[in-house]
Amino acid sequence: MAAIGPIVFVLVFLVEGAIRPGYSPLRDYVSALSLGSRGWVQIASFIVTGSGILLLALLTGRAFRSRAAGRTGAILLGVIGLCLLLSGPFVMDAAGTPLDGSTWHGLTHGVLGGIVFLLMPVVPWVLLGRLRTQRWAWTLTLILAIVMTAADVVFIAVTKSPDLLASTEPFAGLIQRCVLTPFMAWCVVLAFALSRRERAAAVE
Repeated sequence: MAAIGPIVFVLVFLVEGAIRPGYSPLRDYVSALSLGSRGWVQIASFIVTGSGILLLALLTGRAFRSRAAGRTGAILLGVIGLCLLLSGPFVMDAAGTPLDGSTWHGLTHGVLGGIVFLLMPVVPWVLLGRLRTQRWAWTLTLILAIVMTAADVVFIAVTKSPDLLASTEPFAGLIQRCVLTPFMAWCVVLAFALSRRERAAAVE
C-alpha cells in the first residue's frame, strides 16, 4: 500500500481532471476535484494516499532508525501523510472565495496544503544520503528532488504574489502538478528501495 497510495493519487487526478465537466487540469488545483457531486472520489484519494504515505513513513523510520537523517526524514514524511489524509475530509472552498467568506474546513485545508508543499521538496534531500547504497534509487531521488524543488519554488512564489498569481492563473493547476507528480513518483521509488533493502537484509 505504501507504493499504491501515491500511484492512485496521480491516476485519480489525471482521470478525474480529464472527465470532470467544467474542470481544467491546467488551471484548477487538484483539491478542486473534491468539490461537487463527484468530490467523494478525490476525498477518498486523499485518504488512501495519506494512509499509504504514513505507512511509508513507518517503513522508512524502521529501515533508517539508526541514523538521525533517516529518523528526521521519516517524521517529515509522516507529517505529509497525515496532512494529505486530513485534506480529504477538510474540503477546500471554491476558488475565488474571499478570506472573510472562507469556511473553517476550507481554511484548515489551506493550512494542511501549505505544510505539504513546504515539506515535499525537503524530504528527498534529507533521505538522499540514506539511499546511496542503491545507486538507481539515489539517482532517481536526486533528479526528482531537483525537479520538485524548482517547481515548488515557482508554485510558492506564484501563490504568494497577487500579480504573479493573476498572470499565471491559466496554468496554476499545471504548476501545482509539477510538484505533486515528482513527489508521488519519488514515494514509489522510496517504497521499492526500502523493499529491496529489506529483502537484501533477509538474505544476509
